[in-house]
Amino acid sequence: MTTSITDWLRELDLGQYAALFSENEVDLQTLKTLSDADLKELGLPFGPRKRLRAALRQGRPFEQARSVESPEGERRQLTVLFCDLVGSTELTLRVDPELLETIMRKYEDTCAACIGSYDGFIYRLLGDGILAFFGFPLAHEGEASRAIRAALEIVDAISEMEIPEVGRLKVRIGIATGIVVMAAGKHNVVGETISLAERLQGVAPPGGIVVSDRVYRLAGGEFDYETLGELKLKGIAGLTRAYRVLGVSAALSRFDAAIREKVSPLVGRAHEMEVLFGRWQSVNERRSGEAVLLSGEPGVGKSRIASALLERLEAQGVRSLWLQCSPFYVNSAFHPITANFERMLDFGGDESPESKLDKLEALIVQHHGLPVADVRFVAVMLSLPHEER
Repeated sequence: MTTSITDWLRELDLGQYAALFSENEVDLQTLKTLSDADLKELGLPFGPRKRLRAALRQGRPFEQARSVESPEGERRQLTVLFCDLVGSTELTLRVDPELLETIMRKYEDTCAACIGSYDGFIYRLLGDGILAFFGFPLAHEGEASRAIRAALEIVDAISEMEIPEVGRLKVRIGIATGIVVMAAGKHNVVGETISLAERLQGVAPPGGIVVSDRVYRLAGGEFDYETLGELKLKGIAGLTRAYRVLGVSAALSRFDAAIREKVSPLVGRAHEMEVLFGRWQSVNERRSGEAVLLSGEPGVGKSRIASALLERLEAQGVRSLWLQCSPFYVNSAFHPITANFERMLDFGGDESPESKLDKLEALIVQHHGLPVADVRFVAVMLSLPHEER
């Protein structure tokens, strides 16, 4: 039984890299969360990275001793994602076996990259099916949202894979959240949530994502959905309400996404509101900018206070801009600023770059009277081609 990362690496004939992981304080639990980019940053060559990623996909770190856990297993709430490749049987009949192997590896690596970017964990490969967990081994506040975002990226990435003999590939994805039991010391997780995710995948159209009612409620208004009503799913007791994910919503913030209906009046925060409004009045009189840090424990109402302040200012004719940072966009430069421009200009998903540039030029030059050089500056941030202008 594997008891350390050194032993595990030796089993893979990669023991020479044990010191590198030790120097960076990477143990087996941490290793499960590392992406290919993380391994590259550690300094691992291409070949060892691929061997490690293959072993991780097979779940081999689960074989380590878990002496701190009870032998009965552990109950956990997980968000489960089940992804299946559409038309895999046709692939086996029409594609050369060697090419098929290459396609499947690329499919698995693509899914692993999308899932890993949101700290999900591939628990098991089931033929052309992929079973992934969000909430283990790392837990976050919004696992349902992470799973949906990973699913959307998988659908987009796989749709770009085109096979000459077959055409573009597509996947079906089902997502469910619930309690599972993780058996101690074994690569074994049981619970109806896993079956539910698989059944939801079965009712999804090619290129579609279907989620359970619980996932829908947990993810809030971050996404747009199409209701599928109550479905009778094989092996699942009773009727299951399901939703098809259409895409990311245009919500300005997590708070805006969490509320689809009008919120109740703010109660018990008069002092905080007066302090914030006083700071605004001071800034407005001095005509000099100032930053205010609003901090507190999660759930105490920071976003609600900020929203109430903006409502009060906008009632007086003040124009506000909402710039929201997010852990989902840590690799997207200037995301809060670019997202604000995209909302302001109402860019459509299939709108041409030329049309977007026209809107940007109209806003900056015609509306604000600023020089064309500012158009070029913002166009670069938005990745819009502007050289011909």
